[in-house]
Amino acid sequence: ENLFLVIVPPAVLHVLLFLLTQWSVEARCIARFKRETDVAKATHIKVVPLPRRSGPQNAKVLLVPVQRQEAEVSLSYLKKRFVFVEEKGTFERLRYDITSPLGQYLNSQGLSGSKVSTLTKRFGENIYDIPLPSFGELFQEHAVAPFFVFQLFCVL
Repeated sequence: ENLFLVIVPPAVLHVLLFLLTQWSVEARCIARFKRETDVAKATHIKVVPLPRRSGPQNAKVLLVPVQRQEAEVSLSYLKKRFVFVEEKGTFERLRYDITSPLGQYLNSQGLSGSKVSTLTKRFGENIYDIPLPSFGELFQEHAVAPFFVFQLFCVL
């Protein structure tokens, strides 16, 4: 009986903490990361979307890894790239030149090889990739879903 009291409560606590970190970004941040005010030292950023005035509120809070290319710090959230602006201390969406007159685009002769590599580093490839999750990833997502866990404990 003493062995039961020594083993079961820590095991249950461990399982609950594991599930909590799977369900909550806040819990994952507390359990796995420490707060860092210097973006240069950060490995991940917790992205909290601003509330939208119109349309559905379906943007999720996510932990996003920081991407570094030379002196530029950026992150990718919902297939959009955000670059850190030192002066403002915030991440801003990557801006594209859309203010040039139409004639400049019509008379364009293309880009040189060095310009292509520079712009590719800044803006990335012109590819929209939708990754297909593996069976293991889908199974793990289903196995830690709150309703599935509730059903499992009801059966036990």
